[in-house]
Amino acid sequence: MKTSLKLAATLVNLLIKVEKQSINYLEVLAHKADSPQLKTQLISFISGNRKKIKHLRQLPDQMNLAVEVGSIDGAKSIISEGFQLMEKYPSSTYRDGTILHTAILLSHYKLGKYRLLLRHCQLLKKEYEAYLIQASMAEEEAILARLMKLLDANIRSSISVFPLQTTTSEPALSTSV
Repeated sequence: MKTSLKLAATLVNLLIKVEKQSINYLEVLAHKADSPQLKTQLISFISGNRKKIKHLRQLPDQMNLAVEVGSIDGAKSIISEGFQLMEKYPSSTYRDGTILHTAILLSHYKLGKYRLLLRHCQLLKKEYEAYLIQASMAEEEAILARLMKLLDANIRSSISVFPLQTTTSEPALSTSV
């Protein structure tokens, strides 16, 4: 049980750090985004991240945890990859797509951490804490759903700007053995 509490404490601290980093990242991405709709959506996600931090900060006291220091290298790696893609594809059409790609990956990363923390709370029979984590997960899942809709729109607009190449004839099939 002590090991599970230590792991939970590490996850709590890690998620607080990741959510803070996400706020900074969303501000930078909103500035870099070309689409006004994407800028607005990215800024709107910041309040959700602040809510999640508030929930997470309640957990150590509720669970009698000594908060452990954790590394956010996974999140930093995703963010770094996003910036590298933006540098590689600087055109506005691709930049918004890479912003969405990175934000979606980061959201999946955070959901995985929330699921791990939720499982610890469930196994430790920490019902109120599990409730707080589920609320944070629901907020993150809503953000992910909105990101996916934005990605769909981005892909559709990219296709209209750069139509897919189609061929009029079928390639010949080889019949030789």
